[in-house]
Amino acid sequence: MKSVTFLFLLVLTCYSSTAQQYYPFIGENKTWAELNVFQTPLPDPQSTVYTTLTFRLAGDTTIEGSIWKKLFYTNNDPVFGNWQQDFCFYREVDQKVYRYCDPMTGEEMLYDFSLSAGDSLFIEDGQPFDYWIHVVQADSVLLNGQVHRRLLFDDPAETWIEGIGSTYRPFDPIYAQFDLGEGMYSLLCVSNPEGQIFQDSLYNGCFVEATLPSGVKE
Repeated sequence: MKSVTFLFLLVLTCYSSTAQQYYPFIGENKTWAELNVFQTPLPDPQSTVYTTLTFRLAGDTTIEGSIWKKLFYTNNDPVFGNWQQDFCFYREVDQKVYRYCDPMTGEEMLYDFSLSAGDSLFIEDGQPFDYWIHVVQADSVLLNGQVHRRLLFDDPAETWIEGIGSTYRPFDPIYAQFDLGEGMYSLLCVSNPEGQIFQDSLYNGCFVEATLPSGVKE
């Protein structure tokens, strides 16, 4: 009986250790491909425009005593490079991701992956855009053989995945919900130097660029 009990405790310990593993958002040369689908207005011919913006974190810089990652982006297929530096910087501490864009406003918290169902988070973006967001569900999702924690919010509806970020706009979560008239954003692909982590099942690759007549899907 003792050996059975010991085996049960060993299995439980291994499961708990695996379940509690944290996958960080920030990583050197990690890339995120963000898809925008824009419906051109009338008059005819009406068409749907697909564009991809790819982000990459690389290199360190020190700001006010803390080490931050630099953000780069490209509108082109990242295979051909043409990266440009964005002047926002990112760091991650205790499952929280911070962004620094302006010395006047200082750092702001972009993500808190330690939240649980029922928790609330205050988003301070300057009046009148300060508001609370609420976690309505906390569960997990399997990505490339790894279990990642997932947070679902309401009003606006938003999904965050540990190590991935927002499934809408990873470097501008929540705020993208209020970008009226700029098309629909979604996360297309996430990769790190070891390989692909996330892929939108509706598409076959990490770069989409096309203009199609309305009613024809890429």
